[in-house]
Amino acid sequence: MKDSIDDQLFAKAIKLITDNLDNRDFIKDEKLAAVMLCSNRTVYSQFNKRVGMPPKRYTRHLQMLRVKQLLINSPELSLYEVSTRCGLTYYAMAKQFKRSLGITPAQARQR
Repeated sequence: MKDSIDDQLFAKAIKLITDNLDNRDFIKDEKLAAVMLCSNRTVYSQFNKRVGMPPKRYTRHLQMLRVKQLLINSPELSLYEVSTRCGLTYYAMAKQFKRSLGITPAQARQR
């Protein structure tokens, strides 16, 4: 029974992240710990165990997926608007996107 409760709490933490990808100041380990009813250290270890990366990197991963989705599906949005909708500054988005995918957001949009 404890595992299913843990799964439910972890699912709530994932939902908290996905619902707040556009808010760069919102996702903090302390908030995840409060939702998961555990310590920051446990949050970190649970994310590593369940998704293979710490919470901050997982959040960045989801943000990059969202950036890619917006670049492809919303050509009317400027790159600045895309970054804002993903909770990132333009500079942070461009740098992380290039690091993750090997191309710039502008190059991805042209493809």
